[in-house]
Amino acid sequence: MPKNRRWSDYEPTYRAAEMETLAGWMALGHSGSVVGPGGSGKSNVLNFLCHRPEVIKERYLPTDEPAPAIVPVDLNSLTGPPSFG
Repeated sequence: MPKNRRWSDYEPTYRAAEMETLAGWMALGHSGSVVGPGGSGKSNVLNFLCHRPEVIKERYLPTDEPAPAIVPVDLNSLTGPPSFG
């Protein structure tokens, strides 16, 4: 993923069905996993979610919900398997 990606260039309707599902989980306090084959856009969906919380708040969460605080953890950045020795 390019480091200079501008998430503000993405339309608020980007992957709307997926954002609705993820926001529903957040509103209910549930956790979940985003899975799929390589190249299917998992990282893009999660990065949009992390970098555009105002879209999630305005479009998908109930009005009385606070804006989400999302902490991205990108396992694509790992350099290799952990060493336990």
